[in-house]
Amino acid sequence: MSISNLGILISGQLTRILISGYSIDWTQTSLFYCKFRTYSLQTFSNVSLAYLSLATIDQYLSTCSRPQWQQWSNIRVAHRLAILVVLLGLICNIPYAIYYVHNQSPTTGGITCTSTNDIFQRYMNYVSGITLTRILPIGLIILFGILSYRNIQQLARQTSVITFFTITPYIVVYCLLLVFNANDHPAIFNNLQATNSIALSVYYLYFASPFYIYFCASARFRRQLKYVLFDVHFNQCCRRITPVN
Repeated sequence: MSISNLGILISGQLTRILISGYSIDWTQTSLFYCKFRTYSLQTFSNVSLAYLSLATIDQYLSTCSRPQWQQWSNIRVAHRLAILVVLLGLICNIPYAIYYVHNQSPTTGGITCTSTNDIFQRYMNYVSGITLTRILPIGLIILFGILSYRNIQQLARQTSVITFFTITPYIVVYCLLLVFNANDHPAIFNNLQATNSIALSVYYLYFASPFYIYFCASARFRRQLKYVLFDVHFNQCCRRITPVN
């Protein structure tokens, strides 16, 4: 999940900073990057949310009182599901790499990276955009987070709360943008676009937050972090720079 979150921050947030802050949009100059960014961003997002959902379900299964459910919480099942999630993410998001193209505006002449296929656009808006990457994972995370909260540490509850408050605003604004289009409601659409930029920044915060959640809530994680940073890497650096007499 950490690799997926890092991939989202690099392909999504970094590009957003370059576009908004420095007016550098590689998706307009390179068709390959237009397709690659959309495909990788969608794949990393699906994989990350799927892993978090599976981790929450695993927490519930491992603390469940029924032995027949506890047996599903094992490393073999986890490895198989992890590989399956990656394969499904890579395969199911191939249409993003196919249908995203450069589209030139007839009025301004500007080039945008977007999809011009109506069927895929509806799939992207209502199936992939709302259900698969937003409502479904949030529902699973909150549901199994609440169910397992009584048996495990407070971390499950904190993860569910962080997920809800970072992703939900983006879902609401995203749905409103589907209702109000630019032609019929230009003023509302422009305001929603500005709100969407803020909500999108909060949405990216979710993918950067797990480290801080675990650091604040888990003493074991802090001990492990201290061991890796100081006892392993810092001591190795000190031994390398120590002069040999």
